[in-house]
Amino acid sequence: MSMLAMTPAALLEDGLNRLRDDLATDTWAARHAELLDKSDLDLGYRPLTAEV
Repeated sequence: MSMLAMTPAALLEDGLNRLRDDLATDTWAARHAELLDKSDLDLGYRPLTAEV
């Protein structure tokens, strides 16, 4: 489950507003240009299964 889905909206509001503004003005793209050139990105998510 996404940590964003579990976080109260009030705690996310400031950061999401900054992200929206950065995306609208291309600030995010300028700051993270090296990520845009990558063909893949490992963010560390792994599926887990368990037997009980």
